[in-house]
Amino acid sequence: ALTMVVSLVTPIATQALGEHATGQNIKDSQGTVYMIKPNANGVLERSPYTSAGAFLSYGFNSFSTVVDANAADLSLPVGSFIPPQDGRVVCSDRGSDLGTCYLISNRQKAGFVSEDVFTGLGFSFENAIYGDISFLPTTSNIETASQAHLPGTIIMNNNTIQLVSNSGL
Repeated sequence: ALTMVVSLVTPIATQALGEHATGQNIKDSQGTVYMIKPNANGVLERSPYTSAGAFLSYGFNSFSTVVDANAADLSLPVGSFIPPQDGRVVCSDRGSDLGTCYLISNRQKAGFVSEDVFTGLGFSFENAIYGDISFLPTTSNIETASQAHLPGTIIMNNNTIQLVSNSGL
């Protein structure tokens, strides 16, 4: 019984009193949006999204659910950037690659070499997001409409929706 009482009053993980919960998106006074999450060592941190596009690439995110950071949140260490979600198409909105569309896969960007390849693989510009992805490392371009879909892509395979991963479907 004592163990049960102690477990009920002991804070979960390393979350401090007054901090927002793990998974909560917060923003600081400069407008930077972070997610509160544990790092590889289990220590809570606030990780910034790389851009508004990266934030919105996670379908469950909405700016209406972002809350102002409090002092406890701001005392958390800053973790690594959160890039756009794997499987999302992001078209560059600036720089030398303005207008180039990329598929995000394994936290890298793979450029489509043409509109025919893009649409031939079943992608739609209506579902693309636009933003700065200059910070992401580049992987091999997507050269033909007949090549296999990259990890992170959701496909329709014989009326079954499947996620392409590094280990298969």
